[in-house]
Amino acid sequence: MSDDPGNPAEHLKGYRWAKGTSGNPGGRPRGRSFRAALAKVLAEKHNGKSRTELLAEVLFREAIKGKPAAIKELLDRLEGRTTDTPPGADAGARPLVINILPAVRPLLDGRENARVVHG
Repeated sequence: MSDDPGNPAEHLKGYRWAKGTSGNPGGRPRGRSFRAALAKVLAEKHNGKSRTELLAEVLFREAIKGKPAAIKELLDRLEGRTTDTPPGADAGARPLVINILPAVRPLLDGRENARVVHG
């Protein structure tokens, strides 16, 4: 090895693609992605309904049972995901955090099932 640090990848110059030449000329084959395979499976029928319809029914039933993850997913799909910053707000602004514990604690005192989580 020489003492000249130079370019550490200099020895790879002969293996580089020529300018304007793609390293993947054919690209990824169309229709072979996981998404395409999943779409094909979901479109198939099961007992007269598409699997997509069956998944929607399961998600709806779980949300009706009160499962928070299912409720969130259902609302995200119906209403769109919420953003961290409200429309028109400065995207660089920091969220306002208010400690409501002192105001809520008197309401919780004496309740057996009341839990306060500190974060």
